Amino acid sequence: QGPSITCPGNITQNGTSGSCGNVADYAPPGFSDDCPNAYVELASAANTASGSVFPGGVTTVVWRVKDAGGNSATCSFTVTVSDVE
Repeated sequence: QGPSITCPGNITQNGTSGSCGNVADYAPPGFSDDCPNAYVELASAANTASGSVFPGGVTTVVWRVKDAGGNSATCSFTVTVSDVE
């Protein structure tokens, strides 16, 4: 049986003054599994971790949970940064 994972909701925010990007902070995804030693990892491109500067536009963040049995599950959400200047 594979693990389950739940990502945070989509994030929308404005770019910071003088930049079209902004730092996005989010909670790590929740996950569960019936096997021990399951772990969660960031599966999307670099610079999508919480606390990173996200560029203007829409960035998809993907997380994966894996268990000792070789099963995995993924979830995703978007970070949208609007350039308002």
